[in-house]
Amino acid sequence: MECKGRAVLEGVTVTYEGTETPAIEDAHLEVQQAEIVALVGRNGGGKTTIIRLLSGLIPEVYPAVVEGRVCVDRLNPMREDVSSVLQVVQQDVKAQVIGATGLLEAALSPIFQGYSGGEAYDAAMKALRLFGASHLAWRSTHRMSGGELQRVALAGVSSIRPKFVLLDEPTSHLDQEGRSLLIDHLKKLRDEGVGVLVATHDPGIVSVADRVYTVNRGVNTGGSLETVQPRIKRLEPDGDAVLFKDVYARYLGQRQHALKGVTLTARWSGLNVLWGPNGGGKTTVLLVAAGLLRHERGRVIVRGRVALLPQDPLLLFSKPTLAEELEYLGVKAPGWADPLMEKPVLTLSWGQLRLASLALVFSVNRDILLLDEPTSGLDPENRSTVIELLSTAASKGRAVLATGHDPLLKAAASTVYLIREGVIEACYGAC
Repeated sequence: MECKGRAVLEGVTVTYEGTETPAIEDAHLEVQQAEIVALVGRNGGGKTTIIRLLSGLIPEVYPAVVEGRVCVDRLNPMREDVSSVLQVVQQDVKAQVIGATGLLEAALSPIFQGYSGGEAYDAAMKALRLFGASHLAWRSTHRMSGGELQRVALAGVSSIRPKFVLLDEPTSHLDQEGRSLLIDHLKKLRDEGVGVLVATHDPGIVSVADRVYTVNRGVNTGGSLETVQPRIKRLEPDGDAVLFKDVYARYLGQRQHALKGVTLTARWSGLNVLWGPNGGGKTTVLLVAAGLLRHERGRVIVRGRVALLPQDPLLLFSKPTLAEELEYLGVKAPGWADPLMEKPVLTLSWGQLRLASLALVFSVNRDILLLDEPTSGLDPENRSTVIELLSTAASKGRAVLATGHDPLLKAAASTVYLIREGVIEACYGAC
């Protein structure tokens, strides 16, 4: 198939190993250089499968039967290495980051393309600055927050100029500054002749796209992101479930404290939200509250049993499917999780994984829910559903402490703490 200067799917059907229903069926898609193409649609509709297929992750990393024709600038990504013409950021950035530091990760692509050491350093530092991540150059990638790691991964694919860039939910963990920097960069790539394909639920990216495909197993041209408002139940918090008083904490091997005198309260019957920039300390608060990170100074009181939703939902799974995980735990899933029960976990999209992990957290029936970015990667309808679930859980007496960059989650909260550089800067609502 002739596809010079294009990335193309023609009549493609993909069925993952261990499943009977195709992830995409008879899909047709084209991305040209010097354009931005957005993939939108419900979680599990096939957006991630398209990214995996064009980047060569199927079938090498994700075994699947593929019918139809796939081509990226005259190359077949299922049989040939496309890294010289295409760069990709997966939705699970932890799965692809291998550099020990931010600088090394950003420099890997130039190194693999034959840049000299000095050229690779210059290209990596330029890319890190592009995403406001130059301060992460010498930090261990194992010590980065999800948003910081996403910035570094984006810098990694931006340190060279391939013909195509593929991004799977690139704003899912980014704060507002990071989102703005990314959208500006996508427009710059287009102006420089790069073809950009983005799977997204972000209206900002859709607004700058030249073409939009709606993906629901098949692929249709045209589409937009609907706005779905959750039915928010106004809450009246009652009593302290989690109390931090002048808390200091830092990670093993780190000189700087991740939390610096944090004082906050997560109340029963409250939807409490931690808000702030990437690397500000939101996840650290949850880890201390869950007992997974010891604090050095101050007082921490947790008055109940906790369930933690980590930023990486795969960390909750030890069995191949949600059904088997629930059986192993001896609990029952909420009814809304039924469509995910029998699907192999490793074939789920990131949004589906988020929903499956939330089903686990809700099923164990704990008093205090500690949720790290619970709406990340969700389509508008599922995002609204999850926010309603959290509001309902709080209204029934549970305490919910969640992190995020989701304006709808913030709007639904009874209490919002703004945390930046390990310090609580402000509190809004029932403080």
